[in-house]
Amino acid sequence: MADESRKKVLVIEDEPSIRNNIMLMLKVERYAATGAENGR
Repeated sequence: MADESRKKVLVIEDEPSIRNNIMLMLKVERYAATGAENGR
């Protein structure tokens, strides 16, 4: 599946380990996950 056809998800979490784990789980499920430390 091409990256352009994946659903995009923005993960906002200030704890890096939690953010990275959530992003990893989403990527395994074929989502295009991007992380941010805060919503600014």
